[in-house]
Amino acid sequence: MPIYRAKMKHDASTIKRLIQTGYDVFQFKRKLINAAIAFGLILFGLYADQSMFMPWIALFVGCVMLANMNIIPKTQARDVLKQMGGKYPKSEYSFYEKEFKFYDKGDPIPYKRLIRLIEDKQYMYLYVEEQSGYMVDKGTVTGGSVSDFKTYLETDAFTAGVCGI
Repeated sequence: MPIYRAKMKHDASTIKRLIQTGYDVFQFKRKLINAAIAFGLILFGLYADQSMFMPWIALFVGCVMLANMNIIPKTQARDVLKQMGGKYPKSEYSFYEKEFKFYDKGDPIPYKRLIRLIEDKQYMYLYVEEQSGYMVDKGTVTGGSVSDFKTYLETDAFTAGVCGI
């Protein structure tokens, strides 16, 4: 018998959110490096000898880089939404002692496969790979409170040595 149960009903905004969250977490270093390069180019463009064209080009490229910081997840989300064709998934999860199931009929997913647990105000994200995660609507958690569920995942599942985090 499961310890906790939860559901998730996706729509376009939740798909975008899942992809953006994964990108923000797993590609943070990349985003930081891109931002540093963009700011460097902008500073060069502002303070270099303005009689040459290079500072203007650097300023333009830096601004474009900064404006497009999230172009990769937006493009990925657009492609995923296009593949779905308006048919968004509904998920049901059952959480057991050492694993969880994505629908009761599916194969269990051991907690040791999880590489990251992320939480925001409305959802919990359970990533098994950088490009693959499960999204849980915290408002649908049954079997205890959301804080109990979070504590269970953070302590019982993760620190008991059954989770890969």
